[in-house]
Amino acid sequence: MSFFRAWTGKLAPLVGILEIGRVVLMKKSVQQLQKDMDQALGLLSREAFFSFSPEEEKALETEGQGIRKKLEDIEGSFLTVGLLGGTGVGKSTIMNGLAGAEIASTSHRRPHTDRVLIYRHEKAVPVPAMHLGPVPWFEITHQSDAVQNILLCDLPDFDSLIGEHRERVMTFLEHLDLLVWVTSPEKYADARFYDCLRMVSKAQQNFYFVLNKVDLLFGNGSLPRGYDRLERMVQGFEKNIRENGIADPVIYAVSAEGAMDRGDSAPWNQFSLLKNQVFLHRNTKEIRAIKAVNLDVAVRTFMSRFEKEAATMTVLAGILEEEIGLLRDREKAWMQAGREIVAFWIQRDLRHGLLLRERRPEALVGAGYAVAVLLEWGRRDRSPRVLEAESIQVPEDLALSLRQRFGGLEDRLTRRLFQADLPEKMRDKVGASLGGTASFEDMMGRFSTAAAHFNVEPARRAFRAFRLVQYLVYGLPFAFFLLALGDKNAWQAVFRDPGLHSLLSLTLSLVQRLFDPKGLAALGSLALILLFFGIRFYRGYGKRLERRALKRADALGSILEGIWREKFEEILKRLRHMRDGVRARKETLIGLMKKPPA
Repeated sequence: MSFFRAWTGKLAPLVGILEIGRVVLMKKSVQQLQKDMDQALGLLSREAFFSFSPEEEKALETEGQGIRKKLEDIEGSFLTVGLLGGTGVGKSTIMNGLAGAEIASTSHRRPHTDRVLIYRHEKAVPVPAMHLGPVPWFEITHQSDAVQNILLCDLPDFDSLIGEHRERVMTFLEHLDLLVWVTSPEKYADARFYDCLRMVSKAQQNFYFVLNKVDLLFGNGSLPRGYDRLERMVQGFEKNIRENGIADPVIYAVSAEGAMDRGDSAPWNQFSLLKNQVFLHRNTKEIRAIKAVNLDVAVRTFMSRFEKEAATMTVLAGILEEEIGLLRDREKAWMQAGREIVAFWIQRDLRHGLLLRERRPEALVGAGYAVAVLLEWGRRDRSPRVLEAESIQVPEDLALSLRQRFGGLEDRLTRRLFQADLPEKMRDKVGASLGGTASFEDMMGRFSTAAAHFNVEPARRAFRAFRLVQYLVYGLPFAFFLLALGDKNAWQAVFRDPGLHSLLSLTLSLVQRLFDPKGLAALGSLALILLFFGIRFYRGYGKRLERRALKRADALGSILEGIWREKFEEILKRLRHMRDGVRARKETLIGLMKKPPA
């Protein structure tokens, strides 16, 4: 008995102190909750999550928007109190006792077992139907000024709820700020009461437990015996509540009927304490604090949905980090493979084409040009066709070799993600981030473009000096031939008296001497000399062109190797960008949840 009386005397001031402390702490919490929800909704609107299907993301966004709206409306002045209990525990009597008037009567019967009765002061704003969800409800107005700022909700008897009705009523509980759990000496051990308690995800600070009809314990027998029975029952009730997840329950032992009808002021009746506790929250700031506590639980529950995503991000970041290190270790092998494939392509398919492009005889003159025309004409039908620039493509066998090395990274990374049991959605996005087929085709296109650029006909400016040398070499034998063939007197006449008459005389002498045995011998000698120099120039020209073609082939090889290296760096850059993005998202999620991922 002494324990119960001490507990009764200390309860009210203790609860008051707790409420004041909670009011002081909640203002900053509301702002932080709003910030956290804005950040979470921003993530949902901007980025696709790996762990959620599109339907789950949509449902999360809807739920988050609902919580955010409640945070915006938290300044509302109404406190919503719900009474939940079993059949016959006296909820209506408690409601009338709180209101100080008979606002709940037998005429307020529920046509359905899942119907919620909402008692609102006639001067208060009507409850918006759209905010209450699918649960059937009925609004009853009253004139009790004692509860003008409080909406009292009489919830259906939990022991009459079955199946879908129970789930719908549990959904309605999210609209309540305070939840008063009512039972009686006959039903406080009912397992269904505690089953229902475990289903509710509200702030436990806003749970109040009422053991009604305790006057039955004092009806027959002495007062000390009644106190002993009450103390044992309260201790048993508290023990059951603790065993079902409520660490520090606040319990009121009341007789609502005695307080309402007979004005019972028995020391064991704590109805006045219960009433004062409920009315303690009529202050707007205190109502805000209570709502914030419930919404804090809702936000934490909402944020806990991201635990799996944060854990997924942790695993993915680790795999990407390992792949980046492995790729760096294999950089030399990557470059060597590309270098060998490029060199083989140039040697087999491109070098001969570059050489044929260079071997056109435009830079040759005279006998050298004639030799080139005769020799190249004979080879034309037997030489491979020179590829046109627009038709140059990487051969399929070499493209396959490049693709195997290019795709090896993607295959290995996908295999790692699969072995880590990460979502398929993640594997697809990682593959897309690396570029996949599109990135490889882009590289093949760049290869073909570079090869086509080097396959175009080269400029001839570098051979002007070579042409001048040919003219000089061919001109000197021809000049000596003319001097030797012409008559001495005719040449002297041209030098003494140059003119048309002297030139005609020289020409006649040249023609006359050309067809005699000496002239034909000189002509044959000249032809041999010119042919000799023509062959020398042709061969020298060929060696020049071959060296030039080799230089162009080497330059092309360097460019193709550069493209291959750039692709390597691009893949590495994409992996790093992906890793950094994953790390940033993981840190954001952990910050929102305020704890490390499980």
